[in-house]
Amino acid sequence: MLGTANAGTDLTAYTTVEAEDLKKYAVRFSGDHPDININWVRDSTGIYTVCHPTATTALKQMDAWFESVTVSLKQPFYRTFLRVTVPVCTPSILDISTYLFVSAMTTVSAVVFLYSPHTTPASVAVLNMDDAGDIAPAAAMGMMIIDTAAGVKILHYLLNRGIEVKTQTWRSAVSS
Repeated sequence: MLGTANAGTDLTAYTTVEAEDLKKYAVRFSGDHPDININWVRDSTGIYTVCHPTATTALKQMDAWFESVTVSLKQPFYRTFLRVTVPVCTPSILDISTYLFVSAMTTVSAVVFLYSPHTTPASVAVLNMDDAGDIAPAAAMGMMIIDTAAGVKILHYLLNRGIEVKTQTWRSAVSS
């Protein structure tokens, strides 16, 4: 989804582009759009760039007065957190947890260095089988990783639908 920005707008851009390359993009963008200020957030892992904006966007749905009302009513913060913040942000919490799970299932780059001989993650086992020449078992294990990730995504969809019916009915009332 593309958005628009007006003159005088401050934008935050999350990126995994290397610092040297980012300077070229920043100079080009500033030349084309001098009235728009961009705060560049560079992250080399990619996990932060997906989870943080998702969580931030979900939290921005919350009215700023909830915290003030909680304090004025002398209620503990965790009550508001559990009864208001979590239900409003539940779809985003599910999205983030599913993203992290699928990412962990398929990531090999950092995991290769973190496992012991007794505990081998599936993604590393696929690489080891392929290196040993066991192509068919490696392909089968790769398919199991894909099937597991797809199963988690289906479970995520079903949970999300059930939770939307239970906790997100206020959204349809607000949009009407």
